[in-house]
Amino acid sequence: MPKYRFFICYSHAHANFATQVFDLLKDGGHLPFRDEMIPGGGVVVETIRWEIPRAHFFLPIIIGEEEAKSAWMHHEIGYAMACNIRVVPILENASLDLFPFIRDLNPIYGATESEIMAKLLGRDWDKDLNVKQLVGNAVFEYSTHAKHRTDLLAQVADKIHDRYGKDDDHITVWQRSSLTTFSLPRGKDDEIWENVPIDEYEQLWFNPSERLQLEDVGREFRLMIDPNLPKPLGSDYKPSVQLAKLRTLKAFLESQRKNVRVVIKPFEPAKGLTLIGDYWVLESATVAPSQQERHTLSTWHPPTVDEYVKNFKEEFDRLWNRKVQGSTPAQKLSWCIGQIGKAIAEVRELSPASA
Repeated sequence: MPKYRFFICYSHAHANFATQVFDLLKDGGHLPFRDEMIPGGGVVVETIRWEIPRAHFFLPIIIGEEEAKSAWMHHEIGYAMACNIRVVPILENASLDLFPFIRDLNPIYGATESEIMAKLLGRDWDKDLNVKQLVGNAVFEYSTHAKHRTDLLAQVADKIHDRYGKDDDHITVWQRSSLTTFSLPRGKDDEIWENVPIDEYEQLWFNPSERLQLEDVGREFRLMIDPNLPKPLGSDYKPSVQLAKLRTLKAFLESQRKNVRVVIKPFEPAKGLTLIGDYWVLESATVAPSQQERHTLSTWHPPTVDEYVKNFKEEFDRLWNRKVQGSTPAQKLSWCIGQIGKAIAEVRELSPASA
């Protein structure tokens, strides 16, 4: 996986130097962005607003008066700082007096372009990303409706796939939920759901695009599930729906044996979590008896997302290493599939009509 994402901000008077910076970062395995990557006819402002908050580092190239006179430079630097993105100015024969509000940001300075390139090559970006300073000041998006959560998840997964999929072929989907997105049908013609009145639940949670987009963007899947929900089986789901969800998740796990790892943990409604690689995090909680009302918080702020990934991995690894599940990935997966099978049998026993 490419290590860091960079947004390169520059005056077009110095486009050649910006190209050198871009190429050096890309050759180093990173994901740099510059405005020439905006496709023809693309919406420039919308693209820039999407890219800057998703960069680990914002690199303004400041050479001289051209940058000081550029309204775009001032706008982009201000926006990056407002989004709490790490700003690292690149200076050649220029004074930070041109941009006094970034003078204390540990710039990369050189008397010549070659000197700057050498310093860029040797830069310790891990050390430069001060997570403790940045995490906690992220920009979040908030909503209260389950449909908006589903639409947002599908749309963001699609954008991440389009923007990064070709350069990052190891995107992992991390999810903690009772039965996760992968218990949803892939469409209304899903044979597992042929006897389930989907229309009755469609306004609550049914949107196949959520599952389809997560499957498209993910190359690996790490899931924390809880097939043994308290009785009665879910506040809004009939036994037939719960049975279909369990069967659907079981089928997904069986079809993705090489790409999926799953662990079981008692589910708390306030702990629903979805992570797409290190690009985005969505956390949600049901706050009312109806599944329609769901408080959802999401952010694309890179250091904050990285912190979520780190914490999820630590929790997942602790559960994964439990001896009760077996010693190999295949044994562990089979154990979890077996637990889902037991939950299916329990639903059938409690409600034979749903079988």
